[in-house]
Amino acid sequence: MKPGTFSRFFLVYLLIVITAFLPRETFAQWNKIDSLEKWIIDNPTIDSQYILTLHRLSYSYIERDVQKAFEYYEKVNTLSNERNFSYGKALAQFNLGLLTSSSANYDAGIQAYLKSIQYADSSNSERLKAMALNNIGDNFYQVNNYEKCREYTSQAIAINKKLSAWRGIALNYELLAQCDIAEKKFDIAKKRLDSGYKYGLIIGDDAVFSIYNNSYGIIESHKGNMEAARKYFDKAMMGALADKRFRSSSNIYRAKAEYLKNISGKQKLIYLDSAYALAIQTRYTRGKSLAAKLLMEYYQKEKRIDSAIRYLNIYRITNDSIFSDNNRRSMIIRESDWRIRSQEIENEKLKQIAAIQKSEIASKNLLLISGWILFGLLATTAFFFYKNQKASRRRQISEYEKKILQVQMESLKAQMNPHFIFNCLNSIENFVIKNDRVSASRYLNKFSALIRMILEGSNSDTIPFEKDFAATKIYVELERLRFNNKFNFTTEIDPRLLDPEFQVPPLFLQPYVENAILHGMGPSERTDLKLSINAFIENDYIHFVVEDNGIGRKQSSKYRMNKNAEHKSMGLRLTQDKLDIYSQRLKTKSEIEIHDLYHDDEPTGTKVVLKIQIGEILKGTLYEAKDHNS
Repeated sequence: MKPGTFSRFFLVYLLIVITAFLPRETFAQWNKIDSLEKWIIDNPTIDSQYILTLHRLSYSYIERDVQKAFEYYEKVNTLSNERNFSYGKALAQFNLGLLTSSSANYDAGIQAYLKSIQYADSSNSERLKAMALNNIGDNFYQVNNYEKCREYTSQAIAINKKLSAWRGIALNYELLAQCDIAEKKFDIAKKRLDSGYKYGLIIGDDAVFSIYNNSYGIIESHKGNMEAARKYFDKAMMGALADKRFRSSSNIYRAKAEYLKNISGKQKLIYLDSAYALAIQTRYTRGKSLAAKLLMEYYQKEKRIDSAIRYLNIYRITNDSIFSDNNRRSMIIRESDWRIRSQEIENEKLKQIAAIQKSEIASKNLLLISGWILFGLLATTAFFFYKNQKASRRRQISEYEKKILQVQMESLKAQMNPHFIFNCLNSIENFVIKNDRVSASRYLNKFSALIRMILEGSNSDTIPFEKDFAATKIYVELERLRFNNKFNFTTEIDPRLLDPEFQVPPLFLQPYVENAILHGMGPSERTDLKLSINAFIENDYIHFVVEDNGIGRKQSSKYRMNKNAEHKSMGLRLTQDKLDIYSQRLKTKSEIEIHDLYHDDEPTGTKVVLKIQIGEILKGTLYEAKDHNS
């Protein structure tokens, strides 16, 4: 440990200890939790009050003990569903939104909050609906979508003003100010804070004042008023500590380090370490990401490269989980689907009202109108049926051949073993269950890249060999991960074949690679298993060689007696069909050779050789690639 490191970390954890052991107000928080848990024990009858108390416990534990918070959420959810208690369902989904959003799973958070709104509407709970709308806005803020944040927060303000929910209004205005600060609109942010602060004064909530003082401190620091900023940050910290808001404390430590320009490097590092430690303690993913970024920048400035790289890697992993395309896209999809469903419900209500009015006005003429409508419908249906029958007969002959061709092409695109996809998803699930986020993320990224390549390739009869080879490599890497790196993998490719102009059928090597892994090396107990893929040009032929040192075909057939061999033979047959079509189009020859390898009359693996003759079109491509490489 470098000089000064021990003392620095001692100071950091001293700050955390001080945060944990505070006077009167803090103990009041734990006393509140204790009293709620005691009430549950003393009142075992499961009714609405019992469920509401469980909800309050889940909410109180979110920043203190995530596991307990989740356990109480599950109880609220289960009991509310068993009793069809809509308000309890709304509370459960609201707490689930808090839990998932705190770990940067904003897609799941959005989904939970939208469900909470649906249940809140059915139980006429406008206050809970406003809270869910505000938290949806906060989720969009976390991924820098400030337009959506302002939209949902403004909806929450309208409901809270109608309900005179002063605390909610204060929090809503502070969130709007956060959007303005993020976009460096400091004058507008100051006005929003001033508008909301008066509502905070009505309720006198330390937690609300803490958030406001932190934002005021950021604005003052941007104006260059460092002493005023420091005072605001200190007030914010006192409020956060009084209410035992660890995540707020993490944000304030980070704000002090980032915005106070008149502090020493040592003090800045203590603040950053405190912010980072509290974020980890409370599983606050975004706080961890932001603190890691500032720590990386600090160590980079101090030329401590090892520490800078460490926090850079942490920042990349956490930041990718927050700002992933899938996270952002899924949030928009959830929100759009909810809008559509809400509009459909509203339209249905309007239609019902209109139908009732129309029924009352036209009740006397209903039978006559119904008769004419029925007659018109029958006549129209008969006319269109007659026209469609004639058109259908004319289309049958031409569509018949097209349909055959389409079915043939679709069958040729059935390239991947469903068991492989199922096993990949199982492997990802295992990593998630084990909380191995890095492995799960790495496995999922490779799997999604492979699926994307397959889908892109399925739209074409041929693709560049370099793309096809990249997809095959990802497939092998996924299988190696699934088989715990049971075998080694090597490749040797003629550079001329990597020219984008050289096209091949999609995944034409994959069935043979799959057979080598699953049936050649999978059952083998050898410790030196290896798979190789080579591609080279020899005697006017391009040779693609897949070789393994597994158990061989004869021994493999014994293991497959109880397996579904039909899929495997189908994959090999489709490869032959694709090569035949490919050869016909290029006016070349192609062939497939399978060799059983032996040593001292003992099987030592299998070697598959796919040969494609170099025709006139391929010659031009390969010669151009050769000239380009030279």
